Amino acid sequence: EINYEQQLLRFQNYFLLQGNGRLRLGTLNTDASVGIATMIGLFTADWDNKVGKPKYQFYLYSQPLLSFNAYDATLQGGVFNHDTPYTISTNNVRRLTAQNNYGIVIQTRTMFFEYSRSVITREFNTGRAAGWGGIKIGFKF
Repeated sequence: EINYEQQLLRFQNYFLLQGNGRLRLGTLNTDASVGIATMIGLFTADWDNKVGKPKYQFYLYSQPLLSFNAYDATLQGGVFNHDTPYTISTNNVRRLTAQNNYGIVIQTRTMFFEYSRSVITREFNTGRAAGWGGIKIGFKF
């Protein structure tokens, strides 16, 4: 797997626009995706070396992605196992999908809270669009 991210635009610690790309080659997935990530709020980037970061961060983010799926073992079965009946035929798999990951983050110097959601277009012809989400709570030591 190879990932690339490039900051495209930034306005102080209130707005960030970043481009990203990914290429995966493997027995589980072979795909490529491109997208952009946007952050709006009060934040400092992890790569900032500024001393005296703010006591808290609060931001919204969105990351739309467009993916080309050459192979997905979770849908098409394993590379070496062709006997399972729980597969979707190759011509029924959607090669182009769109996904958006978005959420809200609240972070202090000692803890963080994140609520996230993801939605994806259908991955095979007879399927439906799907969505999932989660909550993360963490503590820094």
